[in-house]
Amino acid sequence: IILFSFNLYKISSLFLSNENKKLNLILTLIFTLFSFHIYRMFLYGLETGLYLVLLSYFVYSFLKIKNLNKFSILDAFKLGLIIGLTGLARIDFGVFYLCILIFSVLHHR
Repeated sequence: IILFSFNLYKISSLFLSNENKKLNLILTLIFTLFSFHIYRMFLYGLETGLYLVLLSYFVYSFLKIKNLNKFSILDAFKLGLIIGLTGLARIDFGVFYLCILIFSVLHHR
């Protein structure tokens, strides 16, 4: 749950200025650590917790690479590894990734 909270903090920090990062950290921790729905998702006994952590890390990595406008081989390897691990956690990630890929290609034109 802490990794998921940290990933959400990193994602939301991409959209905020430096002055709001401390408040962002506090609010992200409060909303994720005190949410019983998130606890239930992580402690349900299925792969959902692992999937949420990997999915949030994928979204963070994808947005970070997209904002840099510079794509290195190391970034491609990291993103491919994250995509592969998330796909192993839940096979339906392929549908989500395909939608992100199509949107990204159409938006880039």
